[in-house]
Formats: sequence, C-alpha cells, structure tokens
Amino acid sequence: MERAFFLPLLFLAIGFASPPVQAAEQGEQFIGHWQQIRSNAGKCDRCSLVIARGGSGLTIGANNGWSASAYHVEAGRPVHGYGFWSKSSNSLSDTRFQASFSMIDDRLHMEMNGIDRDGKSRSIRAIYERR
Repeated sequence: MERAFFLPLLFLAIGFASPPVQAAEQGEQFIGHWQQIRSNAGKCDRCSLVIARGGSGLTIGANNGWSASAYHVEAGRPVHGYGFWSKSSNSLSDTRFQASFSMIDDRLHMEMNGIDRDGKSRSIRAIYERR
C-alpha cells in the first residue's frame, strides 16, 4: 500500500522539479559569441558580445564596456532587457539603457535605447554574426 501511494507522489515531485522542454529551448538561439558587423554608432571590427544563460533569463556582456540582463525569454520571440555602460567606457559611461535582441536570417539584431549623461536620448542599432 505504501508503494502505491509513494510512486504517484514521486512522479508528481519529478514533474514539478523538471522544467518543461520548451523552457529549456527558450533563448537558445541567442546563446553564444557574436561579432559586430554593422552599427549606426560607427564601425568597430573588434566589438563583440557573449550571451549566456543566467538564472531565469539571459546575460549579455560586450567587450566594449556594457552588459545587460534579459528575463521572461520566450522561444521564437525577441529578447528584451536592461543594462548599463561601465564607468570606464565611453561618453555613455555609467548610463542605463533598454535593449532588444532579435534573430533575422541567422544574425543577431540589437537595438539599445537610453539617455546619455547630457540628457540626450540615444539609440544604437547593431547587427552581429555568430563567431
């Protein structure tokens, strides 16, 4: 009798502890190393970023001084998040921004919007290829 009661509880516990298959696939197309190929902020052959799974979302880190986090990632949808430029970067140093990432033809498209230190609205668009 105990076994008959225990097995359904075990399967129920495993079901709650295991994330759904779709959750594991969410955001996978964004994960990896990306090389910038185009930007409205000027050419930068050495600009790149890395997107990795972080907690319940994604973490994005760029080699030119900014980073961001994205949450509520849905499979097949653009990723939205918030980030900041580090204090030691450029004229945008120590500023916060919103960013959106989407996949178009196997390329990562980014749009970053924020307010610089002078109070001016800034919008940066860039396209990346997978390394």
